[in-house]
Amino acid sequence: MGRFAKLTTFASLLATMLGAAHQKKYVFKPEHEATYQNTGSSWWISSFITGTEGRQYLAISHIMTPQKGVLEYWVDLTYCPKDSKASDTSVPLDGDFDTYGFVSTADDSIAQMRTYANTNASFSLDISWEDTSKPVLNGGSGSIGFGPGPSNATEWGIPAAKTTGSLTLDGLHVEIDTKNSFTWYDRQISYGAPRNWTWFELNFPGTEIKASIWSEDRGPLEDNTIYNFATVRIGESQHVLAYDLIPDMSDTWVSPKSGLVYPLSWRLEFENGDYLVREEVIQKELDILEQGMDWIVRIAASGLPSRRGGYMGA
Repeated sequence: MGRFAKLTTFASLLATMLGAAHQKKYVFKPEHEATYQNTGSSWWISSFITGTEGRQYLAISHIMTPQKGVLEYWVDLTYCPKDSKASDTSVPLDGDFDTYGFVSTADDSIAQMRTYANTNASFSLDISWEDTSKPVLNGGSGSIGFGPGPSNATEWGIPAAKTTGSLTLDGLHVEIDTKNSFTWYDRQISYGAPRNWTWFELNFPGTEIKASIWSEDRGPLEDNTIYNFATVRIGESQHVLAYDLIPDMSDTWVSPKSGLVYPLSWRLEFENGDYLVREEVIQKELDILEQGMDWIVRIAASGLPSRRGGYMGA
């Protein structure tokens, strides 16, 4: 009680000093900015779905703003028309492109979300998810280095969100079995970007282990330093581990957009002696996930690790 009284007296004294007549007055003005420039935003989901008919599916939806501030999206491996624009400053998020949408149905753009796509191809989707999962805070705090110099990003994920909705495939309507499905919702706000990067989102069935794993080429062209780190959520705890990424170039895929060659299998060797093998990335998944910028190439892989290897006891 005495300590609180002293703090209150000090605050009162400080206010008196700043307001004294003989003191020069400081300028205290709030800002009223409505937008944030020179940032990039990304909203990503991968939904691991069991249909009520018993079959299982993977659905991926991603919307992003390059630092130019224009939202881009892909439906059925096709870029949106150049005149399709929206702002990422809307709160809650309302990325509605008619045939495709990534929106929030809650005020905070976290608690309840929805994505939908109606294509001219043989599929459509309408997926909603809720914030029912402990987050993965990349880097242990939700902030990571992302690009050269002081560039960074806010990066977090909701790895196992309650999921509802439906899919339509070749005319077959599939309802999502909510008790046996989940969605990984990943959110990034970046103030730069590496020259290229690889991201693995890994789930370990039957455990509380979720891993967000990055490999970044952050530096200038003459700097070949690669930054590899994994953020692992186990229950309430967050672990950040260094690792070595070893590609297996005996089985590769060539991008039809860039001509770049990607391995279809990687070995991840962690500093604690554990290792994982991530393999069997299908070509269509890579087609969907490659970002077609001239100066940056990204590959993201969502899914389950192969049974080869051991990691954090799983």
